[in-house]
Amino acid sequence: MSTGPGAVAVARDRRDRTEPWLRAFLRHDDHDVPVPGPAVPGPLAGLPIAVKGLHGHRTPAVRALLAAGAVPIGATSVPRPGGHQTWGWTDRGPTRNPWRADRSPGGSSAGSAAAVAAGVVGMATGSDGAGSVRIPAAWCGVLGYKPTAGLVPSADPRGLAVPGVLVRDPALLRPWLDAVARPRRPARPVAAPATAVWSADLGLDAEPDPWWSRSPRRPPGTCSPVPGSPRSRRRSGCPTRPRRGRRCARDESRRGHPARPCPPRCSRRRTCC
Repeated sequence: MSTGPGAVAVARDRRDRTEPWLRAFLRHDDHDVPVPGPAVPGPLAGLPIAVKGLHGHRTPAVRALLAAGAVPIGATSVPRPGGHQTWGWTDRGPTRNPWRADRSPGGSSAGSAAAVAAGVVGMATGSDGAGSVRIPAAWCGVLGYKPTAGLVPSADPRGLAVPGVLVRDPALLRPWLDAVARPRRPARPVAAPATAVWSADLGLDAEPDPWWSRSPRRPPGTCSPVPGSPRSRRRSGCPTRPRRGRRCARDESRRGHPARPCPPRCSRRRTCC
């Protein structure tokens, strides 16, 4: 994507030509667009971008992009409040999908996805809590990125919605993340070689529960009742009888027969085994 004053002028011209039918921008008066910060050398310096929503320039992520030299050309459309629409709304009507005018661009970053898909800008900001970047990116055929929660400063006090971005060129994803992400903590050195050990008590050195230590256990994989337990003293059979005339091992053990494995059709194998 080209950058510089010429690229910004071309993006504004495309915006003015496509806006009558695309309706991707809520406001495309250049005088209302916030003034970017001082240009600094980098891949985002002089890059025209679109900002999601009328108040998107107040978010920390957009301020970081402006500090990196990006130039916003307008605020993109979002759904009307009070509903969960999957399209953007402007005073001229709903935002259209650049690929087909009778299709929705998705939401809630509708105008951002439409502006990127139509080639107005190469990058547009968004926010994603439940697919607000990924859904319009998929419906408009562009790339949408939602970073891991906490990686980028968010204006949402609940931490549900995180800043995202929509681009045409995947090479712009890394510069965007480098500009808006929190400073990374240096990794702690790991002592090598690491020794793996096994512990029967997980290092707790705790005494076993007296109840478990003195409670009798039944043979593993059988339905035989534990001798002396309340289950063996009360008259109860297997919860469900197996088909074809088979008897449960619990019934046979009461009759003095040796315990045998549970039939495959015993419905409560975990409980009675």
